[in-house]
Amino acid sequence: MFVQVLNQSDPQWATFGNWLSYHNIMHEDFDLDALDEIYWENHQAIERISKTCGHGDGGHDKFLRMLTIQCFINAPQYWWMQFDTYKVATVSVSESKMHTLGMRKITYDNFEYTQEYLGSNRKKNEETTGVPQCCLEIMQYLQKTMYNEKDKDKCKRTFSCLLNMLPMGFLQSRVVQFNCATLKNMWEKRRHHKLKQWHIFLDTVINECPEFVKYFLPETN
Repeated sequence: MFVQVLNQSDPQWATFGNWLSYHNIMHEDFDLDALDEIYWENHQAIERISKTCGHGDGGHDKFLRMLTIQCFINAPQYWWMQFDTYKVATVSVSESKMHTLGMRKITYDNFEYTQEYLGSNRKKNEETTGVPQCCLEIMQYLQKTMYNEKDKDKCKRTFSCLLNMLPMGFLQSRVVQFNCATLKNMWEKRRHHKLKQWHIFLDTVINECPEFVKYFLPETN
């Protein structure tokens, strides 16, 4: 598995909006420069209130929905199935299996390590991926047959057979976007999960987005 944070939004105006309930903005302040000045004049109070609200629930932490993160993730199908249960405010753009299988030869590098070897630098093979050599050879045969087949219907049937054979450890790359409210939910529900991929994902995002996670992680409050 590989996770890279690509981009994160500026928390300034999300936290400022959260603070508005505690401060009266006059009409003469309805100007970007004036609002920016007000923000920095009250920065410490805004940060304090945001951390208090971010650690709460019941809608008090809704400003977290405005804090967005974009990541590049290469992960196995079985992890994506769990990630995809987080539907609210989550968007992903992925590589197509059809195009992927049509562009590159299937090798052990296309599959995730087993939990035992995840995070190691061991060569990917039958032992470290759990994919039997005979299955890999069948998939390679189907892929070669699909390449060489001129009949479109037969090509589609072969592709369907290949899809049905793909193990759940088959890796897929996506660019995903989610907000901090979703990340908070993931952290609360998945930080003790038995799949190591959740620990890799959460540790990477938390380490690379300290300006966001301070609003809801008790360890950094």
